[in-house]
Amino acid sequence: MRRYSCHTSFSHYCAGALLLLVANLPGLAAADAQTVAPNASAPNASAPNGTQSTLVATAPDAVVPLDASVKMFPYRDPWLPSRERWRDIADNPLRGFLSQEQPFSYRNDYTSDEGGAARQTQVTLSYSTSPGVPYFVGRIDATGLKPNFAYQLKLVGKPVKGTQGWGIHGDAVGNERLGYAGRWWCGHPIHASGTNFDDNHYLSEYKNALPGMEHNMYGYIYMGQFITDGAGNAHVDFFGDHPYHISWASWQGGAKDVLAGRWPVRSAPLPTVGNGAEVGINGDQYGYGALRPSTSVTLYYENEPGRTQPLTLPPGIYRCRFLITEESFHNPIANSPEGGYWKTVLASEDLVYDETGRIVGHDRDAANDVVFSIGAHASITAMKAKVVLSVTKPSVNTVKATTQIVVTDNIGRPIRGATVKGFWSGIHSSREVSGTTNSTGVPGTAPNSDGVVQFTSPSVRTKRGQCFRFIITDIIKTGRTWNKFPRPGAQHCL
Repeated sequence: MRRYSCHTSFSHYCAGALLLLVANLPGLAAADAQTVAPNASAPNASAPNGTQSTLVATAPDAVVPLDASVKMFPYRDPWLPSRERWRDIADNPLRGFLSQEQPFSYRNDYTSDEGGAARQTQVTLSYSTSPGVPYFVGRIDATGLKPNFAYQLKLVGKPVKGTQGWGIHGDAVGNERLGYAGRWWCGHPIHASGTNFDDNHYLSEYKNALPGMEHNMYGYIYMGQFITDGAGNAHVDFFGDHPYHISWASWQGGAKDVLAGRWPVRSAPLPTVGNGAEVGINGDQYGYGALRPSTSVTLYYENEPGRTQPLTLPPGIYRCRFLITEESFHNPIANSPEGGYWKTVLASEDLVYDETGRIVGHDRDAANDVVFSIGAHASITAMKAKVVLSVTKPSVNTVKATTQIVVTDNIGRPIRGATVKGFWSGIHSSREVSGTTNSTGVPGTAPNSDGVVQFTSPSVRTKRGQCFRFIITDIIKTGRTWNKFPRPGAQHCL
């Protein structure tokens, strides 16, 4: 069994996958992305604290209709170590909530002066039942959540076996495919605080375990997070094509594999209730009391070790659950419950408990199921390359060339970690050179950015009528294939 010192805990059940810098999904109402879209020009641009999104992905070329939706319900997380977080993404305490001057729950927060409910958490997941791409595509519309707060999005399988298995209402194949693409969760009581389990644990303790001895093994994909604004709202399109392990904030140390984006942290006045009277006094801010934070935070993802980036789900029908978990940033507040511990707070389906708190079943309402299908594609392992060559003049009598190679899969998603080999010919010739596509940046704007590798020739004397040429000889990536013929390349003649 593999364990990690840092983790994204999960609390039992099924929810989707995720991503690089957010682009709005074509065909939907626009959401102001707080990360940089792949074709943007400012790698760390931030936007006003309104609708926000952090999902790292490239939008599909075609319109993807979101033809199904489910309401997210308050969730009773059965994972005992979990606890709620009471600090925002900048680690500011939500003192208005902590003091109970501004009561908060995921069910109903404020009551009006007439005694009725005035504000209630409302979260809806919309998604495509047939996205036409090999990953989950969805949208979150949320109001009434915690302000300036990071929430994890998870697509989770429904195992058939185990004491919490879903039996005939489960999906063993879909559960396994999600686990092999993303992560595993084991809900066995002996793992009271464990959160990270590998493929071998799944095989030995679930798939090949003795009948009746199976652990509660859930496959899931942590697709990324969305960030609420100062009023606790978010309207986010997302694309589940990257499996992540954990998240990091700029005020932390640690691994930073993928830039998620930068978000402003701003407070908002308390909402009004009843006949328009304000809740609170002295200009209190929602969640903070009198505090008015003003800063920004950069967030990062750490890739799930040993998994392909970006992912491709095998063709088939997937029956899942969707979970929303509070991002705890590894509970930086030492020995304090304020930092939280990856509590899952909302779900498309809940469990059933008896009067003693023991899990005795699960929601069997088919209307709450998250069901989608992945179609067959011509090649789920193919790689394509686009070569762009440009020439500059370092001096009056010299020139040099730069070539950028963008490596993508067969639907245009950038591929990280691909080794590209090639050579220069013409006015400058070389033996084979090689480089690897990296995981950060914006394609076309920086060397070694997402799916991009760049090569630059030395400066040579200008020779009118001659050409720079670059030819690719090979592209290598474990688990993927590249058609070497015809060999792509580019040239620029003086």
